[in-house]
Amino acid sequence: MLSEYYRDNNISELDLNCAEAVLHVANSVYGMGLSPENMKLSSAFGGGMAIEDKCGAVTASLMVLGYLFVDKKAHESGFIKEITREFFNTFESCMGSLDCKPLKKTHRTESEGCRPVISSALQVLDQVVSKYSEKRVRTVL
Repeated sequence: MLSEYYRDNNISELDLNCAEAVLHVANSVYGMGLSPENMKLSSAFGGGMAIEDKCGAVTASLMVLGYLFVDKKAHESGFIKEITREFFNTFESCMGSLDCKPLKKTHRTESEGCRPVISSALQVLDQVVSKYSEKRVRTVL
């Protein structure tokens, strides 16, 4: 669902970094209701937080999981740790890393940029959200 929206709506043409793209798609598909100002929260996470560390598509996915599955604060939700680990494990198993630098080396191309990484993050995010949908504290508007 998320990766299809990303592909079918030409989100890559908006010139967003990987974190911004994931948050933009999730906001649209899941009806999160984030304003353009709120969307800026993900801007510094692109390019592995500008130092090729944790992939921006991964970190933005965690933002979405927190928004959908935490009611007030993480300390009151032991579940967010479980769902985060599942996202990490599934993404890393699929892509080979959680870090920007090796992901760019193995999956980024000149013609597509990081679109394959973004699409994979969106697929894993959708899979995890669907699997645990009954535990969501926020639903699609």
